[in-house]
Amino acid sequence: MNKEHVLQFKSGTRRAGKSDDGGNGGKMDNLIRRVLQLEKDTNQIRLDVATLTMRSETFATKEDMQIVRTDMQTIRTDMQTIRTDMHKEILSQTKWIAATIIGIAALCMTVAKFIF
Repeated sequence: MNKEHVLQFKSGTRRAGKSDDGGNGGKMDNLIRRVLQLEKDTNQIRLDVATLTMRSETFATKEDMQIVRTDMQTIRTDMQTIRTDMHKEILSQTKWIAATIIGIAALCMTVAKFIF
């Protein structure tokens, strides 16, 4: 009743209990190397997660974004009001300038009529 277990590795299929060098030393060395590499990778992952955690503290939340949207809408409304007021003032000023020019022209013609 000796069952061999088949293991899948990146390099291919191997049978458990058998090594390439004829002893168990090759498997243990390979396992130790893989564990050491995993520990290095784990430390790097730990550092990356810590960095991301620190950066995530400054991320905007949905509530923050909603506040910004509300503020921007208020600013747009204020700008539209200012634009409308400016348009009205420029229109009023243009009418006043045109009326003044016509009045001065009429006054000059009247004075010229009396002089000549």
